[in-house]
Amino acid sequence: MVTGYPVGVAQRIRYTVNDANGNGVLDAGEAVLGGGLERLGGSTPTLTLALHSELRVGRRISLTGVVDRRSGAWTSSGYAGRSCVVPEYSCRQYQDQSTSVAEQAAAWRDTWSYSATDAPAFDASFTRLRELSLRWTLGPRSTGAAGGGAMQIVLSGRNLATWTKWPGPDPEINSLGRGALTRNDATAVPLPRRVMLGVEIGY
Repeated sequence: MVTGYPVGVAQRIRYTVNDANGNGVLDAGEAVLGGGLERLGGSTPTLTLALHSELRVGRRISLTGVVDRRSGAWTSSGYAGRSCVVPEYSCRQYQDQSTSVAEQAAAWRDTWSYSATDAPAFDASFTRLRELSLRWTLGPRSTGAAGGGAMQIVLSGRNLATWTKWPGPDPEINSLGRGALTRNDATAVPLPRRVMLGVEIGY
């Protein structure tokens, strides 16, 4: 808790970087920690939106969808922190030669400061295709087997796509529980992608 900032504010160590030899690879001594803490934002989104829309094709086919947008929340990522520490060094910043020096420096900073209780924090903003459903209402001849009741064939999906810069597996999960002031994805399981096919019968 820091005066003037949201409850559960995320923060990280400041650093400076100088690629002295200009080789595009962060060498020893070219990143220096110091200058205090960089305070980011809280763990609660400042913007939450949902768009629900339906498209009808004729009298029997309809397509509905729900898109969610959440932004303004900062979450610690134990997943990202652990993937960069020894002995794995398996995070993209250490393996991808196209990674910028600034990204390499940030990974080095997060690795140096990482602990079980102080994982690096990242912007957890995301846009997610939450639901998509295609419904086909059968005609009277087809519903005879259902006793004359309305019958629909439904193909639906949930959590089908996510657009985010979050480095971990899922920006929405939290392993610390609902009552925690801060968030961390260290041991939480990503939300599953589900596709279902069913029949709805009404009388």
